[in-house]
Amino acid sequence: MENFYSFTALRGIQGRKMSYIIQIPLNMVGTLFEQEDFSLPVIERKQRMLNKARVNQIAKYLVDNPDSYVLPPLVAQIIGEVEQTPDQLQRDIVTLKIKMGSKLQILDGQHRCAGIQLALQQRKYLGDEVIQVKLLICGNLSDSQQVFADININAVKPPQSIKMLYNHRDYLTSFSKVLIEQIPVFKNNTDYERTNLPPQSDNIFTFSAIYQANKELLKTSSDETMFDQKTLIQFWNTVASVMTDWDGQKNAGELREQSISVHAVTLSALAEVGRTLIEKFPSEWPEILNGLVGIDWNRSNPDWKDRAVVTGKITKSRKNIELTANKILQYLGVALNKAQKNRETEFLKNI
Repeated sequence: MENFYSFTALRGIQGRKMSYIIQIPLNMVGTLFEQEDFSLPVIERKQRMLNKARVNQIAKYLVDNPDSYVLPPLVAQIIGEVEQTPDQLQRDIVTLKIKMGSKLQILDGQHRCAGIQLALQQRKYLGDEVIQVKLLICGNLSDSQQVFADININAVKPPQSIKMLYNHRDYLTSFSKVLIEQIPVFKNNTDYERTNLPPQSDNIFTFSAIYQANKELLKTSSDETMFDQKTLIQFWNTVASVMTDWDGQKNAGELREQSISVHAVTLSALAEVGRTLIEKFPSEWPEILNGLVGIDWNRSNPDWKDRAVVTGKITKSRKNIELTANKILQYLGVALNKAQKNRETEFLKNI
């Protein structure tokens, strides 16, 4: 007597081929699907190498959000014999019987599978919950590789700004939205959807840039988070009042082209400056920030070379943020701390 996997499936035709949608418990993910052999050359595989960081990210997402997570369906292929028995009333619903000796191989979703298995080590009860799987009948390796290519070629990641904007689990997202509404220059000039603004845009800031700057400002030297809404709003209002570039006198496109003042690297650098001032001068920091009014933010200013502007392009990396913050602190007459001095010394050696 042969053994079968038996699933209730919804069947349909896509690309002139039959496909099936089933649901499986999460605790079957590790046993139902055949593992990819990564010792094979890439040309002989159906999948890319696993990215462990991505696996850990998915596992953490499941562990942190057991009551509200959402996982997209997996896509897998069946290699072997399949029997289907249509429901008497709904012909598109079938009982799908797959021989135990058949192979089920993941074509899309290997990181989800690995992340699920890792998460179940910490949240075993999630094993009774389900994930949808789209099953295809692929004829050969080239068919399988084509499915992988088609899915990934047509996939487009949404901009970082809109991903942050829609993340209601993140306190900083909610606060950044409130902050923008209370700072007039942010409220009237922020693009919530795009991360990179086109030349014709009337906006000068992006939501992601403001979010990242707030994240920078809220870090403390003890790596804890200081959620003081009043201080944050006061800080950005003070900055906005002395940033002459932000007064609306220049065309938005020209301002972004000519000045570094509205770019993400500078917003994050200003946030690092703000964090330094608030920690060192808890009462005097607003007055010290008035010194920003005398800074030349033009991208052609040699002070920004290899700090915010690298080979003629405005660049945002951790190093760029720190070096730009150092120069702003020097403009304000504030002594650098040990870490800032070390970064500055390293930078000056390479000029």
